[in-house]
Parts: sequence; C-alpha cells; structure tokens
Amino acid sequence: MAQTKIWPVTNHLARCIRYVMNPAKTQDGKLVSGVNLFIPPRDWQGPTNQMLNTKVRFNKLGGRLAYHMEQSFKEEEVTPELAHKIGVELAQELFGGRYEVVVATHIDKKHIHNHILLNSVSFVDGKKFHQPNS
Repeated sequence: MAQTKIWPVTNHLARCIRYVMNPAKTQDGKLVSGVNLFIPPRDWQGPTNQMLNTKVRFNKLGGRLAYHMEQSFKEEEVTPELAHKIGVELAQELFGGRYEVVVATHIDKKHIHNHILLNSVSFVDGKKFHQPNS
C-alpha cells in the first residue's frame, strides 16, 4: 500500500518542477505526465510557464504557489509503469477537473515513488486549493 504526504510550496516553483521532472530519475522523462498541462519532452519550463500563466490570469501570484505530494511504494511492490499509472489516476481523480498537475515517477531509490505537483490556483475559476493543517 502506498504512503502519501503533502506539503505546500511557497517559493521556487520552477526549481520544484525541474526537480520532479529530472530525466535521470524518470527514465529520461518517460515517467512524466501532465494533468491539464502539456509537457514537452524533458522541458520543465513549459509546465512552469503554464502554471504561472494561470496565476497571472487570476492575479494570484503570492502565498502558496503549489502543493507537492509524494506517493511512495514499498520496495518491489509496483513496476515503474504501474506506479506512474496510479499517480496519474490519483491526480485526475483528486484534481483533474480544476487544477494543473505534474506527475513524475522517480526510480532512483529502492522504493519507487511519485511526485505530484499541483498548481495552487484553479485554471477554471482562479480559486486557490486549500489544504488544511499543512
């Protein structure tokens, strides 16, 4: 069973996106997907700009910029492809109708884990995602 934690991103959105999309950790970008985002191969600037454009459109550039979720699996519990599929399905179920999300599966450790990076501002209506107690 996967273990999941979430925390706010209050600065360095671009650095966070670049980290989760790291080609060395994601099979050269094959384990990176976007929910409501177009993600060019190995291009962290594209999703960063898309998220920032949503923030500009609704004049919501301050405060929490994003939420970073990590979903970790036990060693040998899943294949990289299955872990990625689970991460994308989770992101679509929780955030798919309103928020831009980057899902990246890292395989650089013994335990496979997903990074799910959620734009804090909805592209639909500009409302910010609220995560209590984080």
